[in-house]
Amino acid sequence: MSITLIWRFYFVMLSCLALVTCQSQPKNQMNNQRENPYHHSIKENEYFTEIWVSEGVISCLSCIQTYDGDAIILGNLSGNNDVNLLRVDIATKTIKWVKSATGYGPIWVGDTTIYTSSNGTARVYHETQTIGTAVVTAHNASTGEAIWSNNVYGARSIPFLSASDTIVSAAGQDYINLTHLDANTGARVGLNDDIFPIIYLDDRITLTYRWSYGGGLLNAIETDSQKQLWQYNGDIESFFVEKDILILGSTQNKGVGDVSAIDLMTDETKWTYDKVVSNVAASDSKVYFFQLAKDAEWSQNVAIPALIPVVDINSGERISTLNFIPEGIKPMYGVNSYNVWAYDDLVVVYFGDSHQLFAFQFTPPPSAVPLPTTHP
Repeated sequence: MSITLIWRFYFVMLSCLALVTCQSQPKNQMNNQRENPYHHSIKENEYFTEIWVSEGVISCLSCIQTYDGDAIILGNLSGNNDVNLLRVDIATKTIKWVKSATGYGPIWVGDTTIYTSSNGTARVYHETQTIGTAVVTAHNASTGEAIWSNNVYGARSIPFLSASDTIVSAAGQDYINLTHLDANTGARVGLNDDIFPIIYLDDRITLTYRWSYGGGLLNAIETDSQKQLWQYNGDIESFFVEKDILILGSTQNKGVGDVSAIDLMTDETKWTYDKVVSNVAASDSKVYFFQLAKDAEWSQNVAIPALIPVVDINSGERISTLNFIPEGIKPMYGVNSYNVWAYDDLVVVYFGDSHQLFAFQFTPPPSAVPLPTTHP
């Protein structure tokens, strides 16, 4: 496992539990943008340069990720019901390849392989059932071609997916257990809840995570001695390690959560932001996410003021802000998601209410002046 890779760890819970709803959107939702009251534009910003904008449908928090300057998307850029896996050059919008997919679910991007998951096709009756259950597929990152595909034990859908160089681990929805697949062949190598998948590894520290409904368990272990350093209990939807800092994005209530920066070795919390309603992205010592207004409630059928802060990963200071018009975003549980991803100075933003995908280049202020840490 590469120690220079910034590992991505995304857990799609609410979106993946409503996959049928996710895939049932009318094909003409964005045929006429003037009829869409949530169609967004970006306020003028000297630090964010818009590269392109496109229609799209991306219906889960981990259905878009970045890889080597490209966006890996599970969805489409047509605003319809098609479900594809595609690789798009962020700087040019060039589509490098497109492969048909069977449904939405968490993605894990490794060094050379992309792992996807999709909903099952049959009712699940027992924990060792594999016929008609959810599927994990491995794709060659360069070509998109499928390498292998296999069903997981006792799962209609997969809210948790991770992979190392040797093992792919998937947690099932119907029966809470872990199916382990060989990363090279896809063969089922075990059904063992006692094995905690390794999600980050270097010569000092190993991080393992076991997902469960209502809160998982993250363990930090000293790599050489295998001594436990600390634990974290709770739902985690986004996970990054960069420069000895662990970035955790979690959800507490109806899709609203927080993001925290934690010292990787000591478990000391360096800073926290609340009112987060998206995944969390980190790149080049900057952290990005959608944040609601300070006193706002994430309520159905109500557009809530929001913005995207740019936060220094070390200090927690907000060094810039991406504002949009209208500033309100609307929750539709299981249907809309809000996503932000970053690779170096390239930032990808998805608005679930308007089905718009933006690509930006971010140039930080030469001498950043800290902004308030809460949305006004």
